[in-house]
Amino acid sequence: MVLKQKIYKSTYKNTVSLVLENKFLKITLLPLGGRIVSIFSKEKNREFLMQQNCKKYLLGTYSSKYSAYKPAGFDDMFPTIDECYYENFPWKGHLIPDHGEVWSLNWDYNIEKNKIIMWVNGIRLPYRFKKYIYFYSDYEIRIDYEVSNFTSFDMNYIWSAHPIIIAEEGMEFLLPPECKKATSVLNYSGRVRGYGYEFFWPDYKDKEGNTHILNIFRSKNEINTEKYFFRNKLKKGWIKLKYPSDNTMLNINFPPEKLPYIGILVDEGYFMKDTLFIIPEPCTAAFDRIDASKLNNVDSILKAKSTFDWYLVFSIYC
Repeated sequence: MVLKQKIYKSTYKNTVSLVLENKFLKITLLPLGGRIVSIFSKEKNREFLMQQNCKKYLLGTYSSKYSAYKPAGFDDMFPTIDECYYENFPWKGHLIPDHGEVWSLNWDYNIEKNKIIMWVNGIRLPYRFKKYIYFYSDYEIRIDYEVSNFTSFDMNYIWSAHPIIIAEEGMEFLLPPECKKATSVLNYSGRVRGYGYEFFWPDYKDKEGNTHILNIFRSKNEINTEKYFFRNKLKKGWIKLKYPSDNTMLNINFPPEKLPYIGILVDEGYFMKDTLFIIPEPCTAAFDRIDASKLNNVDSILKAKSTFDWYLVFSIYC
């Protein structure tokens, strides 16, 4: 049972925001980009999402590079992550922007009872993307998603969660037991080598015979970034983050039959100096690009004249 809660308009930096708040949590969203910019525990005085370190909020323009606009918060990556050309008729040759379309668009929204409803229409592919954000319990935020294809043609796509979550030294993250073998897609440290390299997780032995525990954060002085996917389809849909400084846990739950893959990006001071963060990415398809997902037989297709739905639940345990 949810205790007293409220939804109201506010201002985040220099832009309009929507706030969902109860006794324990405060969630802040922006119609610009549909981004959740803050998941804040009032009990622990802890912010979970990365914040932009500037006075005025920066939102990228359509088809701009995601990394150029101080990535922060929690965005939806749709209909791709990496920029790529769409391959199939009738949208063959359309360039799908970096990190997708919806993060840089202005969303419509409505407040109905205890929910914030937000939606946006595609530009280079004809879809409607919609989500409902609400408290599932006193310590849980649920997001229900719907994406609709109103055309007579199947549509290849990727949806991926993209929450940039603040980490700390010694923080452990846990994944379902089927996550045993990973494939590298991004590497700026040499630890898990380059694109396409396969390795065992979380205990990884490098070519020199050194063992690395990949699911525990090291120092920000490592100057390391690595991203990898698990190719095996999930049987269970959860990700658990454990903060050693105060024993807080942040769990993410989702339906594995709808989101069968997980990507993990770990950053130990590479992209943001003196900062640790993790981007856990439950997703419909792996390998960041529509064409690469199809090539690796881990793709997702939105059928003609259909709607696909799924959910995420963020749970905070103090």
